Amino acid sequence: MNDTSAPVKPVPPKPNWEFKYPIVPSRVVENFKRPAQAMIDAAKAADVPDISERVGAMYTMDGRIRPAYMPIRKAVGPAFTVKVPPGDNLMVKKALQMAAPGDIIVIDARGHENWAVGGANMAVQACRRGVAGMVVDGYYRDMEQLQEMDFPVFLKGVSPSSGPKIGPGEINVPVCCGGVIVEPGDIVAADREGIAVIPQRAVQAASTWSKSRRSAWKPGSRTTIHRWNILTSCCATGAACGSPARSNHRRRPESSSGRRL
Repeated sequence: MNDTSAPVKPVPPKPNWEFKYPIVPSRVVENFKRPAQAMIDAAKAADVPDISERVGAMYTMDGRIRPAYMPIRKAVGPAFTVKVPPGDNLMVKKALQMAAPGDIIVIDARGHENWAVGGANMAVQACRRGVAGMVVDGYYRDMEQLQEMDFPVFLKGVSPSSGPKIGPGEINVPVCCGGVIVEPGDIVAADREGIAVIPQRAVQAASTWSKSRRSAWKPGSRTTIHRWNILTSCCATGAACGSPARSNHRRRPESSSGRRL
């Protein structure tokens, strides 16, 4: 078969490829306002589901972002945000040189699935700086080592392959992670239940959040025992939780026609 295609032109030594590289440069914001430590402590005392109910669905990350391993300890702290091209981790390395003790590094990698934006070596650096954890809308690696270090990482998935280190990228700007817009200094609370974000403008209310379901479900309390009895009775009878077997309350008497009196 004859090859009638045109010959390939050689690439010049210094090609002038217009529009090859983005014109938007990297951006690094070094300082931002962090919430008071009392507000962070209040969020630590609250359960993540309670925080989620108070901030609503707009500030609760979707279920794609999950713990890297189980069991995993809770991570709460101000957001230190990073925005990178899909799979690139140059700015993540820069963030590890800047984050303050107690920060949660929140990485917007646009959910990229082919390359990990970090691994155990970067987690070691984070631990040395006192970083409280990472939340990655993308992939990470070295799960076994992360668990041995007891360093909390929440991610979309796992990939053994490391991505490029080219950039550009942005640090401490608003990012999108798990469907939630996270700004630097927002309080991030993450555990095995999920991840909730407390915006800075609402952080003053956090001091009251630890007194919601935790007090109602105190182990050994009469309320807890009563609710547990209801749940076990439903399971034992096979009844749905919304069925009459769920409730021990007295029912109003009915007439012969079935109407309640």
